[in-house]
Amino acid sequence: MMSALRFPYYRQMNGYSCGAEVLRMGIKAITGQSIPRSNAEAVLNCWPNGTYMTTLQRTFRQYGAKAGRMFRPTKRQVMKALGRGQYVVIDDGKTYDVDHVIILPGALTKSLVWVADPMIGLPAIRTYRRVIRSSTMAFSVAA
Repeated sequence: MMSALRFPYYRQMNGYSCGAEVLRMGIKAITGQSIPRSNAEAVLNCWPNGTYMTTLQRTFRQYGAKAGRMFRPTKRQVMKALGRGQYVVIDDGKTYDVDHVIILPGALTKSLVWVADPMIGLPAIRTYRRVIRSSTMAFSVAA
């Protein structure tokens, strides 16, 4: 697992490409492979209504990552996945006014987690409580 500070952070260029940017960040961190933005958007068919989490999960697998099963996130599950060196992809349904996909590159403390949010394109720190309360579903990804 790459250090959260060395994790590649990409910013989405429109209101519907968060899934494409999460795919690009995750694959770059896991495999070192760079995916052009236009390719990620096309393979996920993400415009104009975003990306389905199941499509994103399947696409991670197509690019060589091990994507786990979908789950309703709890702090315990997220901490366990991060502790195993996995990244966690989360459908954040409450932070913005539409569903939004983020990826968690690592834990900072027992109450804080690193967040790669393509809406801002920079490392962010949030509490587990905030992340879990705003999430609807998640899956883990690893090499």
